[in-house]
Amino acid sequence: MKLTSEMVKAKAAELGIDCIAIGNIERFRGAPKLMSPLTYFPEARSVIAVAMRIPRGTYRGIEEGTHWHNYTFYSYNKLNSLFRPKKSYDLCCFIEDHGWEAVAHYPAVPEGNGTTREPVAADKVPPDVVCSVRVIAAGCGLGEIVKHGALCPAVFDALEENRGRLLDVSFLAEIVPENIAFKANVVRRDAREGGLRKCLNLGHTTAHA
Repeated sequence: MKLTSEMVKAKAAELGIDCIAIGNIERFRGAPKLMSPLTYFPEARSVIAVAMRIPRGTYRGIEEGTHWHNYTFYSYNKLNSLFRPKKSYDLCCFIEDHGWEAVAHYPAVPEGNGTTREPVAADKVPPDVVCSVRVIAAGCGLGEIVKHGALCPAVFDALEENRGRLLDVSFLAEIVPENIAFKANVVRRDAREGGLRKCLNLGHTTAHA
C-alpha cells in the first residue's frame, strides 16, 4: 500500500506531534552498534524522529523556586513516559496499517556505549541496544535546532510553521543562523558559565524528549 513521507507527516500533525523529521537509513550506517536502529531493525529504510513541546508555564514554579511537581507531571518525565509514547504508538499503527513495519522506540538517553551483559549468540551484540537520541536527531535533521526551540520563541515558531520542511535545505539555511545567533548571544553574556548559560542545558534536556 502506498505510503509517502508527506502522508506520515500529515498524520503526525493530525496526532498533535509538534515536529517530525524522516532520515534515510543510510545516514546511520556509521553509528555505534549499541546506539543504532540498524542493530535491531537491519531491514529498516527510514528513521522517523518526533519531538513535542514542553509548555513554557511548566517551568514557572522552578524559576520562582516554589513548585517542582509540574516538571514531573506535565514536562520532561510524563512527556517521555506518557504523552509522546501514545502518539508514537498511534503513528506506528498508521504506518503498519499501510503495510509497513514500524518500531516505536522509547527515548532513552545512553551516555556511554558500554555493557555488562553477554550476547545471546556468538554473532550478536549484547542485548543492550538503546538508540541515542543525539544520533537520531542528527541523522533526521533535528538536534540543536529543536533544543533552542524550547528556549527561543522565534525558533520554536519557525519550527512549528515549517514542520514539513525540517530537512529542506532552504529552510535550514534560514533557521541555522538564528540558532547560532541565539547560542552565541547566551555564551557572550555568560562566557564563564556563571548562571545564564545553564539555560542551554535546559534545551539539551528538552531535546531528549
